[in-house]
Amino acid sequence: MKIRTVLIGVLFAISPVAAFSNDSVPERTRLDTNREVIQTFAQVYMEQKDYARTESLLTGYLQEDNGDGSLWVMLGQSQMAANHFAQACYAFKSASEAFKQKNDQTYALYLFADCLNRGNMQNEAMRVLSEISKSAGGVADVASRTLEMFRTGELRQGQPLPPYVESTRGMLRVSAAFGVGYDTNVLLLDEVVAANVPAKNRGSLFLNPAAQVGYLGKLWGKNFDSRYLVSFTDYTSAETKSFNSLYQRADFLWGSGEQRWGVFGETLFLNRDPFRLYDWMGGVSWNQRRKLSRNEFFDLEIPIRYQAYPLDSDGLAANDRKGEGIQIRGRYRNMTSDHTMILAQVAIDTQVTSGSNYRETQLLLPFYWTFELPGLRSVGLVNSVQAEADGQWYWSSDVKRKDLNLRAGTGLIRRWGKGWNTTLDYTHYKNFSNVDAAKYSKDTFLLMVSHDFL
Repeated sequence: MKIRTVLIGVLFAISPVAAFSNDSVPERTRLDTNREVIQTFAQVYMEQKDYARTESLLTGYLQEDNGDGSLWVMLGQSQMAANHFAQACYAFKSASEAFKQKNDQTYALYLFADCLNRGNMQNEAMRVLSEISKSAGGVADVASRTLEMFRTGELRQGQPLPPYVESTRGMLRVSAAFGVGYDTNVLLLDEVVAANVPAKNRGSLFLNPAAQVGYLGKLWGKNFDSRYLVSFTDYTSAETKSFNSLYQRADFLWGSGEQRWGVFGETLFLNRDPFRLYDWMGGVSWNQRRKLSRNEFFDLEIPIRYQAYPLDSDGLAANDRKGEGIQIRGRYRNMTSDHTMILAQVAIDTQVTSGSNYRETQLLLPFYWTFELPGLRSVGLVNSVQAEADGQWYWSSDVKRKDLNLRAGTGLIRRWGKGWNTTLDYTHYKNFSNVDAAKYSKDTFLLMVSHDFL
């Protein structure tokens, strides 16, 4: 980098234009060349992260010639890198006025909106994005998607906006994860039986690779969000190999604004030497999202589904588990920072199966909380607390079965690098039931590393 700076300095020194004294060179040519030299030096300082020198150089030049939008953009980028948001926003706004081409003006306005949001002026940023969204083409699409992220809580005040793109192809998201853990009761043996079975015969170490691909685009004038998730669980103990599973889920959500419609499907394969389809499910959903305040959001979702269990059938009509189901779910979310979030849900679920023994109504009450550990902000550790109570009532079964499943756990989250996350979780499960064979408890430990590629 020092060699590059020296070479540029030599070129600057020997240039007949650099001395600003050669009257034989036309005025327009001198201005153009001076601008290129200033831009080159500013780029070098930016690469060296010498933002103070970059700002000083560009500010001095733009006082004499303020008509170059690209230099205003470079000035704004250097000021934003130094967290001088007020000055950076002025530079990006000036760039939008200096540019002559519509695409360049829109690019500068998007940077202006990004700067406003990073500077904790979300309402002003949304106003600029709203103006951009009225234009045509892919730029309007990315502005609309960014506004949607504000409305749904995926994007908040103080955060950078998604990268600026002009393509109308949408946004592709790819992530993967790999986990290793231990389950103390894979077989879900009831407490009396489990007490007489060695831990190594009912528990197992497991490996859990997973991947997800998502695509965000536009269809019939509305935004759509799609994803495909696949997860494999491999229990290493010979006694638990039959519980190895392959889980898949696909979702498609369509709609802009507060209301969305969706379709979804799931499959679960279990290892029955070989793997066989255990159950499948498909359905449609309606979702309403409300922004309660800057940090608070409420979702109301109603999925309607059909479910079947081709592998879990003993031929008795009363035990036929296929049938329709409906759920009404409300979710409250409060995000005050990247590391602090409260998520509370309540859901009522009813499954009307063909067989009377599996018709059920379920009440679900999950809760999730993440917060920074006191005194450990510098190392980036975030603590998580999770709890859930699920009550199930099999209202037409022969034994009128009733279950209550309690789950409680805690964990640590560490974000590092670009798109990397490491989590360490412990969870305890305990199921109470009026059927003795359904009473069980277990503990799970999981260490997982995930990465967002796109």
